[in-house]
Amino acid sequence: MSRTLVIAGGTGLLGQHLIEHLGSAFTDIIVLSRGKIEDLGIYRTVQWDAVNQGPWVNELKKATVLINLTGKSIQCRFTEENKKLLTSSRVDSTRALGRALKENETNVKLWLNASGSAIYPQSWDIAQDEGVEKVGQSFLSILSKSWEDAFYEEDLPLRRVAMRITPVLDREEGAFPPLRLIAKTGLGGPQGNGKQMMSWIHIDDFCRAVAFLIEKEDVRGPVNLSSPDARSNASFMRALRKAVGMPIGLPAPAFAIQIGSRFTGVDPSLILDSRFLSPALLIQEGFTFEKGTLELAFEDLLK
Repeated sequence: MSRTLVIAGGTGLLGQHLIEHLGSAFTDIIVLSRGKIEDLGIYRTVQWDAVNQGPWVNELKKATVLINLTGKSIQCRFTEENKKLLTSSRVDSTRALGRALKENETNVKLWLNASGSAIYPQSWDIAQDEGVEKVGQSFLSILSKSWEDAFYEEDLPLRRVAMRITPVLDREEGAFPPLRLIAKTGLGGPQGNGKQMMSWIHIDDFCRAVAFLIEKEDVRGPVNLSSPDARSNASFMRALRKAVGMPIGLPAPAFAIQIGSRFTGVDPSLILDSRFLSPALLIQEGFTFEKGTLELAFEDLLK
């Protein structure tokens, strides 16, 4: 049976890995992109501005699955300007897709939309699963809630899954390369007090989880895309030092991280806030993690 996948914001790390992983499951893959139009064999790009309706809407008419990953990277300082861009890039694009699905006849049966794992309140000792309804008070919590509100804004006759994605570990891009460098140079000690929890998922398990959700027709609503092996920052960095063969790791106190953020361009809250998620729904539905422990993840990422 012919199946068409549309991925909005599919030119980034997650989108490119998903395309490679899902390529054999779909007869046609279209990427909605704000960049140049390309036909790369396994997929083709169609231009959109992530705000207004346009010719790109026609791609949804034949699509069976829609995935939205659009949004400015959170690897930045949370200035007022960046807060506006982070919010608009997520909320506007999600609303544009919702309007297109509402106002046009399409074959879309499933819409998976990225969301933020930071939607939950900070937690140091209790894992937050999908049953937690309370929303945190940080900027990222409010951003994630606005994102999901936009996702459910339209009344649509299709299955929707809000993917609450934790930091994704990949050997080439994202959070892992700088952490690997820090550990290798002997600077990979606890960050802040080291007690903040770090939830994460390996890029391969992320792709496998998305493929799993596409086929699990009874799953809808929020789903935590997170490894079951969340660790404290101190434990995470200790495991990474061991994996890279570095016996020492100088600590980075909170004030140093706050000062350093002016030079790294990364908001200190991304390092110091505690995010403790449980992939309860995935496990309940029978998903198995191939690289679900830090040791297995680091072994693969350091090959």
